[in-house]
Amino acid sequence: MPSGWRGAGMGRSAEAAWESVLAVALGMLLGYYLDRWLGTAPWLLLTFLGFGLVTGFQRLMRLLKQSAPGPDAAPDDEGDSDDPTGGRP
Repeated sequence: MPSGWRGAGMGRSAEAAWESVLAVALGMLLGYYLDRWLGTAPWLLLTFLGFGLVTGFQRLMRLLKQSAPGPDAAPDDEGDSDDPTGGRP
């Protein structure tokens, strides 16, 4: 594999996307069936949909925090720094 290949990061992104979708879908299903059983439609569906959305969003934020470079990360060698000399003396 090339040294710049980011397959592992793409795998984590796909995992987080699936977890987000499943959290929302499971929240909706649980709320729907509880509403049918208890006769409280649509309140439990909306409540558990909200729980699913919050859970999915938290998972995506956790992934972003894990994949973000730290404050001490070195700039690329592509001239991204503000130094006009490119870091050369």
